[in-house]
Amino acid sequence: MFQICNSKNYSHLMSFLFTDPLLNTFLIADIENYGFDKDYQKVFMSVNEDGICQGVALIYYNNLILSGSINFLDFSFILKLIDNNISTIMGEATIINYLSTLIKNTSLSYSEKTLYTLNNTDFLSNSKNIKIGTLNDVDNIYNFLSSIDEIKHFYKVKEMIVNRLINKEGKHFYIELDNKIIAHANSAAGTKFSSMIGGVAVSPKFRNKGFGKIIISSIARDILEEEKIPCIFEKPQNNLLLSLGFKPYKYWGIIQINN
Repeated sequence: MFQICNSKNYSHLMSFLFTDPLLNTFLIADIENYGFDKDYQKVFMSVNEDGICQGVALIYYNNLILSGSINFLDFSFILKLIDNNISTIMGEATIINYLSTLIKNTSLSYSEKTLYTLNNTDFLSNSKNIKIGTLNDVDNIYNFLSSIDEIKHFYKVKEMIVNRLINKEGKHFYIELDNKIIAHANSAAGTKFSSMIGGVAVSPKFRNKGFGKIIISSIARDILEEEKIPCIFEKPQNNLLLSLGFKPYKYWGIIQINN
């Protein structure tokens, strides 16, 4: 049974989520950063008869993130959470793959990514010509990310970038050429253990020139300075990440709904 959460449920939520702090980085960070009283975030937890948390569902803007086991999640409730505002659903691949079979929407697409964690720092490249985004750069960053087909669905709401910078929950690194952004990466969700790398993108005509390696190395080094583990979701067998010292950890499912 799911119930909506408030601050009184914090310890129960964290006891459950910290059983796998790397896989649950997004959920832990969102709860720690935004709590339970923001209009753009709602947190629900599934409890058993003894009141023990067995699953979590979190809505953040147009994203729904899930954690738990197929055997203990109430998917009928989860389906009710999916309305016209939800465009992206994420979580451990087994859960999300199963959920994708239950959603009656012909415009749905399902994909999987691998969660990589940095295992060896010896292969990170040296950073150069890196700029760190400020509130003055929000429009340029948003416009760049919105132009990248592979990730633009994650950046439908500009306020997500604004919130990240204001609340210092992450940084945006980018490379410019002729005053135009050509490469970007940001640290997104951070806990005391780890920080997620997101928004990795290089303009199509500048790909395969080493900019991806530079921008990922730069954001990874920044996370390491905070004594956290850099994590990133990418396609399986990503040769660039493997060459930089990342290793596969677990698998992540993504449902994209084109409302």
